[in-house]
Amino acid sequence: RGSADCGAGAAVLLCSRGMANQEHIEALRSGQWQLWREAHPGITPDFKGADLKGVNFYLHDLSQADLTGADLTGANLNSCKLRAAVLVDVRFTRTSLAGTDFSDVRLQNVDLSGRVLQAAVFLRARMERVTLAGADLRGADLKSADLHSVDLTGADLRGADLSKARLRDTKLKGANFSGANLAEAGLENHELVGVDFRKAGLRAARLRSS
Repeated sequence: RGSADCGAGAAVLLCSRGMANQEHIEALRSGQWQLWREAHPGITPDFKGADLKGVNFYLHDLSQADLTGADLTGANLNSCKLRAAVLVDVRFTRTSLAGTDFSDVRLQNVDLSGRVLQAAVFLRARMERVTLAGADLRGADLKSADLHSVDLTGADLRGADLSKARLRDTKLKGANFSGANLAEAGLENHELVGVDFRKAGLRAARLRSS
């Protein structure tokens, strides 16, 4: 693997660590990402290991992108499309994520604790070793999401839609589901004491406290 110039004179954007596709990096650097994406609809964006600290992705379409190992510290992903993206070992420190579309994504080894994810979409998202402790998920769409063993300790899920979501062995201590839709959701093998289900829709939900 070649190595990019990461010295003091390198652009903030984007020392790629020799892993990401340089053409894709340059499309971001030039501010022409949307035009490039429209011109290359069949290309899978490759940002593996890229340093994307502080980048403004607002309203960008990064669907199907491979962001394995990327650093998104301080980046703005509000209302960004990350549909079917690969988000493994991604750093989300101080990342803005309100309204981000995570539909069908693969989230693995990711810490989203305390992040503001209001109105974010996690439709059919697959999560593994994900921490959402204390996250603000008010109004989020988590329909049919796989939240197996996810840490939702103290998370705010008021008004969220978790219909048909799978929450087996999910950590829920102190979570607030007030007004949330949990129709047909599976919450098996949980300690549910202290979880707020006031005004939550629990039609056909499978609740089994361990």
